[in-house]
Amino acid sequence: VFNNTFISNSAVESLKRVVKIWVDNTLPEVHYNHFNNPEFTYELYYQSTSPTADSNMTYNFWGDAASASAATIYARISDSHITTFSGTVDFEPYYDSLYDLQQSTPFISLSLEA
Repeated sequence: VFNNTFISNSAVESLKRVVKIWVDNTLPEVHYNHFNNPEFTYELYYQSTSPTADSNMTYNFWGDAASASAATIYARISDSHITTFSGTVDFEPYYDSLYDLQQSTPFISLSLEA
């Protein structure tokens, strides 16, 4: 999951107020994204069928500049430190600002063939 912006999302049901990544025995790579959903309990809910399926979610910008600290980010991620049915999210290093993210994001080109 690369080069996305998950901001100011809303959900009708309070239990669904989360950006959720569900994996089945794979090790997802999630980089160069912007997560900022202050109404959600967690910025990210990571769940896996394997408790050892850790996820590389480095090089993202979590929240806003005021919340750019490892402790604040860690508290806003639901992974193995919250639930036993999950791997661990490795989020460090992360971007301290949206500007830094925008300056560092690689351009990804996709081509679709019919």
